[in-house]
Amino acid sequence: MTHCDRIVEILLESGDAPVSGSTLGRRLGISRTAVWKNIQTLLGEGYDITVVKGRGYILKAVTKSPVPREILRGLNTEWLGREMSYFKETDSTNRVAKELARKGAKHGSTVVAEVQTQGRGRLGRSWESPLGGVYMSIILRPDLHPAHVTLLTLLAGIAVIRGIKQVSGVEAGLKWPNDIMVSDCKLGGVLCEMEGESEHVDVVVIGIGIDVNFTASVDIPT
Repeated sequence: MTHCDRIVEILLESGDAPVSGSTLGRRLGISRTAVWKNIQTLLGEGYDITVVKGRGYILKAVTKSPVPREILRGLNTEWLGREMSYFKETDSTNRVAKELARKGAKHGSTVVAEVQTQGRGRLGRSWESPLGGVYMSIILRPDLHPAHVTLLTLLAGIAVIRGIKQVSGVEAGLKWPNDIMVSDCKLGGVLCEMEGESEHVDVVVIGIGIDVNFTASVDIPT
């Protein structure tokens, strides 16, 4: 757990009561200057932290950015997403995930980005991925024959639909093979990529893109 993680934890526990820089420093074993630097990092990540003169810091609201500490706080899994790589911007979460997998990343490791500059859809189509969407890739090492990997695309799509329903109440549907739909509008998609041999799966990377806070002008590939 990083110093920033601990500061967020302490401020959340304190609620509306200010926590002084000296108290934070003492609990973390760092100087008040180091506390201030970590507070600046948190502000840069989008945390709403108020300074009460002569009393300390109050956390008014956590960031809306998909930083690992906030995702992990609400994650109810044993292994999925427990190892996470976060980027403000990257070319493609699937590309990063495949690179990490080749370096030995564990089953369930996840890559999350706020922006993709070279996001991809099915058949190599470009996937516009500006700020405001959900872009993630999951590394899986399933004991599965290559012929059955397409089932993971279906299962991931169903999981996304259930997740959307749970957090927003919106009823989404799955259009074969990988489109997440609401009415006649495409809300997102799933891109499943495999590396292995003819009879053996080494790794499967499941990329998920969900269009959350977009205007109608954003071009989503079909």
